[in-house]
Amino acid sequence: MSNMWPLIKKQLGKLAGASSAKMGDIIILTSIAGWLASSAAQIIGIALNKEYSHEQKKFMIAQESADALTNIVLYFGVTKSLTALSSHMVKTGKLAPRSIADFLRRSNFSHLRGTFGFDVTKAPGFEEAGLRGAYNGFKCFTDAAAATIGGIISSNIITPIVRNKIASYRQNKYKEKQQLLTVNNPVNNAPAKTPYNMPRHTFDAYRNRVLSL
Repeated sequence: MSNMWPLIKKQLGKLAGASSAKMGDIIILTSIAGWLASSAAQIIGIALNKEYSHEQKKFMIAQESADALTNIVLYFGVTKSLTALSSHMVKTGKLAPRSIADFLRRSNFSHLRGTFGFDVTKAPGFEEAGLRGAYNGFKCFTDAAAATIGGIISSNIITPIVRNKIASYRQNKYKEKQQLLTVNNPVNNAPAKTPYNMPRHTFDAYRNRVLSL
């Protein structure tokens, strides 16, 4: 076991390095995992709740699944777009810390900042200037910031609007289905079973009619 520890430590170091270099992706993946775990818990809770009928469970589980899909798709779409944009801006030097901006100015590459196809890290003298650490740290920060901002926008602005519209549509469809079943079900149309006919045949209704005479 002691011989395995150096190998495990080395692999953990590589994982940590890869995670720090792609902090935006890590935030996105962990957030999606949180959405999935939360939705799965909700669905399991609905399925195990004995107070709901089979029809109610069917509707609620479908509704929760639609909400989860909406949350994840919109969250991923917004955050991934913003992190991709921030990464591109850092790569082309449109966004850069002062050390890299100064390097580009001294190397006469300032006019290329933000242009398509330009890569700061491939500029002559970049590695020799020891700017890799500054570049990775700044990129990690911008990716994390973009993922955080994207999560706030999608979760608090876009997702609630879209989710409410979908939920309203599904609820209306569910009500229409229930009304259609009620109309087409001969048992529900029988006079003795309708809510309006029931009071006529109860003892209380008969007593009230006698007392009113």
